[in-house]
Amino acid sequence: MNLLLQTASLLNRAGCRLKAWAYARGIRHSGFSPIPVVSVGNIALGGSEKTPLVLDILSHFLKAGYKPAMISRGYKGTFEHNGGILSDGRAVLAGWREAGDEPFMAAIRLPAIGVFVGRDRLASCRAAAEHGFDLAVLDDGFQHLQLHRDVDIVLFDPLGKNPLRESYSSLSRADILLLKNCGSNSSRKKSSFSKKFAALIYPYQVVLEGIYKNGEEETTALSFFRKGRSIAVCGIAAPERFFELLSRAGIAPAAEIIFPDHWPYPPSSLDRIVNSFEKSGADFLITTEKDIAKLRGQAKLLNIPLYCARIGLVLEPGFYTELTERVIHA
Repeated sequence: MNLLLQTASLLNRAGCRLKAWAYARGIRHSGFSPIPVVSVGNIALGGSEKTPLVLDILSHFLKAGYKPAMISRGYKGTFEHNGGILSDGRAVLAGWREAGDEPFMAAIRLPAIGVFVGRDRLASCRAAAEHGFDLAVLDDGFQHLQLHRDVDIVLFDPLGKNPLRESYSSLSRADILLLKNCGSNSSRKKSSFSKKFAALIYPYQVVLEGIYKNGEEETTALSFFRKGRSIAVCGIAAPERFFELLSRAGIAPAAEIIFPDHWPYPPSSLDRIVNSFEKSGADFLITTEKDIAKLRGQAKLLNIPLYCARIGLVLEPGFYTELTERVIHA
């Protein structure tokens, strides 16, 4: 599997380099959105806290008086190929099967935002503008050069072990580079990247914001989970990060169940969860915010108390000051 990933990484990096070269030389041209575009992306395969940052940015601009919209490919949703509107800022118009799990999670968490889904991100930006939204926040957009971005934000873990989508040199395209906190090495890493790239660089830290019953807004005290017996379930790109956050919070699940990223939870998977829950004698199940949308309301799980862990990022205030200034002058 590791060999396959490394081979895929090499091929992907070569393709991305060729594509970036074509856009840089004017052989291909980016389309311009009628509203400013903030892109959040990375250069590694797998999860890197992109969606939590997208949600934080959307929330920030909502509070600042903007009408922001999330623009997403909607991976594995039926809207992916032809496009669709998940939320118009007043109502959620479809489900996760149509729009994908991450856009659906965003629409539920932030009901005032727009959520526009489809491979053609420029068409989604135009649709967002037509519906009265004035800012597009592009989820996982660093490699989507077909669309011009006013601000390119890239998250990067200097200690990450995942294969790369693009080479390190691609970070020169970033306007803002967010480096994952590396403990005592953070200052040295930041200095090293500052010498190599012109981007503004800010450190970030991943935290557990809270654990919520059934995905609702009222958080439950962590002491409840430390005392009780739980199982942990997830279908995300980096499950070890989820389990590590629980461990840092003092929560030790009796069982950990891992499914592939964007897993749709067919009946056989639900049976596996139920069997593990019963065998372990657990009192509740903890999952991710992305997964709760797909597990909530499943008939087979109605007798299992469901909780979701919400992941957040801690960033320097200067990051949002800089980002707001760039959007204002876009």
